[in-house]
Amino acid sequence: MSKGNHFSDSSPSPAGRRLGRHWIWAALVLLLALGLTFGGATGAFAALKDTTSSVKEQYETASVTCEVAEDFTVKNTGNIPALIRVSVVVNRVNEAGNVIPDTEGLPAVTPADGWMELDGYLYCKTIVQPGAAAPAPVNLSAGEGVQVVILAEAIQATPAEALAEAWGAVYEAGSWSAAEP
Repeated sequence: MSKGNHFSDSSPSPAGRRLGRHWIWAALVLLLALGLTFGGATGAFAALKDTTSSVKEQYETASVTCEVAEDFTVKNTGNIPALIRVSVVVNRVNEAGNVIPDTEGLPAVTPADGWMELDGYLYCKTIVQPGAAAPAPVNLSAGEGVQVVILAEAIQATPAEALAEAWGAVYEAGSWSAAEP
């Protein structure tokens, strides 16, 4: 065996030390860049959030409803302008109020002023505003043994295409007609 100094120098060479320092500097520069990027974005967001006021938008969905009063007027209970049509059913009833098949002597259903007949329905000639009522569609009185039932429907006044699709009718300036197929 030889008796010399056999320990080896485990420290990196000068080239290895320079390479190690470059990695450290690169990592520091990267961390600094990331910190500035995210820190700046967070700061800008905080500044915008601090100076921007919030706006609460409230939307009300359209409601199209109607109801028939005892005097047969039809009220638009929705929140948008509507067109109204009704179906009028006249029946004979017995003392118990049950409908009987006797139709002899029942009054004829004819539209009142402001209404017109089309395809078995009576259509109001005017657009009815929310909260307003259309006039009674007929001038009938339910005499002894006669029952008059008004079945009303409402639809939003615009667009015209929706009206034609839903009801198969066209409304123009107070007049109704059947929609083209």
